[in-house]
Order: sequence, then C-alpha cells, then structure tokens
Amino acid sequence: MNVASAEVWVYLVFALLLGAALGWATAMRVSRANFVAQMRATADELEQRQAAAASQLRIVQLRAQNELERARLTFKRQLANAADGPRIAIIEAEERLRAVYRELDRLRRAPAPRISSRLSRFGRLEEEEASDGFASTLTMPD
Repeated sequence: MNVASAEVWVYLVFALLLGAALGWATAMRVSRANFVAQMRATADELEQRQAAAASQLRIVQLRAQNELERARLTFKRQLANAADGPRIAIIEAEERLRAVYRELDRLRRAPAPRISSRLSRFGRLEEEEASDGFASTLTMPD
C-alpha cells in the first residue's frame, strides 16, 4: 500500500464522516423546526379549544346567574305576598274594631231609652224599650 492511497482513504473517510455529521446536523435542525412548528400548532389548537370552553362556561354561568336572580326575585315577591295577606287581614280587623268602638261610643252618648211596662199576651210584665234602631224581640215563654 502506498502512502498516497492511504492518504486518499483518510481524506475519503474524513469526508464521509464530515458529510455524515453535516447530514445529521441538518436532519436534526429540520426535525427540530418541524417539531417546534407542530408544537406551536398544537398549542394554538389547545388555546382555541380552551377559549371556546371558557366562553361556553361563561355563557352557562350567565344563564345560571340570571336564573338565580329570577328565583331570588320570585322568592322575594312570594315573601312580600305572604306578608301582605296577614297584614291586610289585621288592617281589616282593626278597621272593624274601630267601627264597633265608634258604635259603642255613639250608644254610650245616646240618652237612656225609655222603659215602659206592659202586660204581655202570656200574662207577664214586659219591659218595652223605645225604638233604638234595632228590631224588637219577644222573650221565649218558659
């Protein structure tokens, strides 16, 4: 073997190794760029999905809040109506009581009725009151 041919073989092996190294580096750079692009696309897709899910959840939350507010207002209305019934009954009862007291005061201020005695058809002595606006009644016989 001569030196020149050995030297050619060394250069040839060196060139092959250098080519392999450059090919490997280029392949790594291309695969890394593809990986980064794929990761960006996946991240963008996930962000879009997340944004859509968040938007849907906001819509559901707004609907639930509106429903809750309607339920609160309905409950407040029902409480107000439930409180109005007894209050109205109390006011009406107080008004009737005032009317009765006014009538009692009027009767107390009125002059005493005349009482006359007469013999009833059953032979008893009956007291007859003067007309005071009420219907006269007869006592039941024993």
